[in-house]
Amino acid sequence: RKHKIYLLEDFSQANGAKFRGKYVGSFGDMAIASHQYNKNLSSGEGGIVVCDNDELFNRAWAAHDLGYPRDESGRLVTDNPKIQMWGQGSRSSELCAALAFTQFSKLDSIVACMHHAKYRIRRGLEEIKGLKLRRIIDSEGDSSSFLLMVWPTEEIRDRVVKETRQTKIVTGPKGLNNLRMPEWGLHIYYQIPSLVKKRGLNSAGRPWTDLLNEFAKDYSYDKGTCPFEDDLVSRSSLLSISPTLTDEICDHVVEEFQKAAKKYM
Repeated sequence: RKHKIYLLEDFSQANGAKFRGKYVGSFGDMAIASHQYNKNLSSGEGGIVVCDNDELFNRAWAAHDLGYPRDESGRLVTDNPKIQMWGQGSRSSELCAALAFTQFSKLDSIVACMHHAKYRIRRGLEEIKGLKLRRIIDSEGDSSSFLLMVWPTEEIRDRVVKETRQTKIVTGPKGLNNLRMPEWGLHIYYQIPSLVKKRGLNSAGRPWTDLLNEFAKDYSYDKGTCPFEDDLVSRSSLLSISPTLTDEICDHVVEEFQKAAKKYM
């Protein structure tokens, strides 16, 4: 705030999470969350902007609409010199909005189910010597959609994941669950081609070619830029936690991971 820098939160994968009793998404000046199908709250597609500042809200509205805010009747307001821009025309549909409105009433129960399942599994995995689990600052507020495991070596991680997937701890032949962290695709910085190759938003190559970014022209985003993260990624595996997991399934997950870990560690 001292330097007039706004804080923008993206809580797409943490919808419903809290930190010390306060909802994630309510700390910054503005927050955004995707509502596509694999988020904690889904309306099929679209998303939400959360803000308590009228000017910021109207600017966000204008950016995603036709470049201008709208009045209460839905008419474009074009005479405000502070909000005259080029919009993207990417309005979400009323159907997605209606689905999201209904899903919000279920969010706390969805998070509660994921929290119960994750920590039932986590308590069992804590018995595996040599396995490290991610440190959770506020476990009570954890939305619990993922469980990360850090193994002693990449080889052990690969063997454990392969063996446990063979015991049906997977969402399908190509399911993105119980996988090696590098398989998490664009979530890993050096696996984002447009970042590594510095692809621009337009033919002029911006923002990379902007004079304001001249100081960073030699920055690299190839693997090796963040060695500590690279090491963790190379040894980590990930479980996605569904709100529909039963205690029986959770116990099966624990049992199979304990057996595989005992075999390879």
